[in-house]
Amino acid sequence: PFSDVPDGEVTGQAPVPSEALPPSEAPVPSEALRPAAGPGGQARSATATATARAEAPSTSRAMPPVMVGATAAMTAVGLVITLVAGPLFAYTQHAAADLMQRDPYITSVLPPGVRR
Repeated sequence: PFSDVPDGEVTGQAPVPSEALPPSEAPVPSEALRPAAGPGGQARSATATATARAEAPSTSRAMPPVMVGATAAMTAVGLVITLVAGPLFAYTQHAAADLMQRDPYITSVLPPGVRR
């Protein structure tokens, strides 16, 4: 099955198997160009039939595993950040408050006779 080029016609290119062509460029079989009954029994035009064939949904392929893994990892990181944000904020606020109070540090480091 090669593209529909009449015998004897010179195109300057080697014939291309129709299986190698994208669906939008593949030759339409002559039976697909015959008017077919549309909704309500009305005949569809050859253009409508060819257009319907060209607009058929493409087959879906599986996602690459690396892409799925990266997406899952970033989703997990986002969820962990969301869940840890509250406790982490409370911890850092407590640490900042402890740093601002000098007395507990001074009493734990300096001996009793040197303290002010």
